[in-house]
Amino acid sequence: MVPQLASTQSYMPHSFNLSLTPYSNQPHNEESLSDSQRIPATAMGPPAKRRKRKAPTLRADAWEPYKARITELHVRQKLPLRQVKDTIERESSFQAGIRQYRTRISQWGLDKNIKPHEMSAVVRKRQRRKLIESQKGELTFTVRGNEVEPQKIDRWMKRNEIPENVVYAPSPAAYTPSACRYRQTDEDRLRQELSTLEIRYEDDHPETLRILYKLSEVLIDQGRYSSAEKMIRRLVEARQNVNGSDDNDMNEALDLLGGVLYFQGSYAKAERLHRRAFESSRRILGSEHPNTLRSMDYLAITYCEQGRLKEAEELWVQVKQGRLKEAEELEVQVIETRKRVLGHEHPDTLISISNLASTYSEQGRLKEAEELEVQVIETRKRVLGDEHLDTLISISNLASTYSNQGRLKEAEALKVQVVETRKRVLGHEHPDTLLSMSNLAFTDYDQGRLKEAEEL
Repeated sequence: MVPQLASTQSYMPHSFNLSLTPYSNQPHNEESLSDSQRIPATAMGPPAKRRKRKAPTLRADAWEPYKARITELHVRQKLPLRQVKDTIERESSFQAGIRQYRTRISQWGLDKNIKPHEMSAVVRKRQRRKLIESQKGELTFTVRGNEVEPQKIDRWMKRNEIPENVVYAPSPAAYTPSACRYRQTDEDRLRQELSTLEIRYEDDHPETLRILYKLSEVLIDQGRYSSAEKMIRRLVEARQNVNGSDDNDMNEALDLLGGVLYFQGSYAKAERLHRRAFESSRRILGSEHPNTLRSMDYLAITYCEQGRLKEAEELWVQVKQGRLKEAEELEVQVIETRKRVLGHEHPDTLISISNLASTYSEQGRLKEAEELEVQVIETRKRVLGDEHLDTLISISNLASTYSNQGRLKEAEALKVQVVETRKRVLGHEHPDTLLSMSNLAFTDYDQGRLKEAEEL
C-alpha cells in the first residue's frame, strides 16, 4: 500500500500519486504525495556542489556591439550557440553565459526552434487550406525567417495524434478539478513564462524560481521523473545560492526533490532529503507547523519503503520489515496535531490518516487499516466528490486491503470503478490509469482468471 504525503495548501496545487513496486503477486495500494513540497541542502544527503560563478548581469545595450557578429555566426553560418560563444570570447573581451545567449537570441527573434503554439497555428492553417480551400495553392510557412519543412509539420502532427483528414481546431483546455493532472498546454505555457523570465531577470529571481517549481510539478504529473529531477536540482541549487540551506523555500525544494527520487525508487536518497527538510523546518518553524508536519509525513513514508533486505544481492526481492513502528509513531503524532490545528476534514489531515492506514496494513493490522480507509473515502466523497483523484486513490487503497483480506470480489468491484473513472478523467494511457489496470490484473490473477489478467 502506498502512503500519502501531505502538504500545506498554500504551496503545491496538486497531489502526487505514490505507488509501491509490487514484490509479489499481491496487489498494491497507492496514495498521493502531497500538495506542497520543497527543500534545503543541509549536512545530510549528497555533499554540496561547488557553486558556479554566476554570470554577470548584462543589459540589452551591452549586447548591441556584438549582435551583428552573433547573427552572422549563428543564423547565416548555422554554428551552434556554444561555438558562437567561444568565437565571440576569442575575438573580444565580451563574456556571457550560454543561457544568456539563448535568451538573447530568443529576444532578438532569431530562435530557430518552433514553439508549440506556432506549430499549432501552422497546422491549423495548412489543414484548412488542404481540406476546405483545396482549390487554392499549397501554403508554405516561415517562422522568424526560416521555412518550416512539410516533413517537420507531418512529424509534429503524428506526435500529437492529429489526423490528416480532419480540420485542426485546437481549443482551450477543458476545466479540470484542481487536483487533476496537468496537460501538455500547461507545460507549454510554463516553459514560455520561464523563457520570458530568464530574459528579464536572473536565474535566482523569485518569480523564476516559482515557475521552475510549478514546471517541475507538471513534469512529475506527466510521469517524466528524470526531466523533473533535473529541473528540481536546478531549483535547489538556486535556492542554495540565494538563501543558504536553512530556509523554508529551500526545505520545500528539498521535499520536492525527495518526492521525485522516491518515484524513481531511490528511497535512501529520498529519506536523507526529507530528513534534512524535516529537521530544518522543525528548527525554523517549530514541531507543529504544517511544513514541519509535511516533511515528517514524507520521512515516515520512506521508513515504510526501505525495509530490511533478506540478502543484499537479491535486489528484486525485498522483505518489507521496515521501521514501521517509527513510522506509526510519527503518523499518529501528525494526525493528532493536524486535527487540532487544521481540522478533521482538512486534506492534509486525511492524507495523514491514509498514511497511518498504510502502516497498519504493512503490520498486518488489516481491520484497523480498513476502518481508516473507509473514513477517508467517505470524507473525500463529501468534500471533494466521487471522481476527484484523491477520492479514487482512497478507493484503490481500500480495494488493496480487501485483496489482502481475501475479499477478492469486493476488491475487484472497487478496482473496476477506479479504472473506468480514471480512463474517463485522465485518459487511457495516463500512468495512474495504467497503475489501476495493473492492480485489477493482480485481482484477476488471484481469482484464477489468467486470460483477463493477461489482457490487462
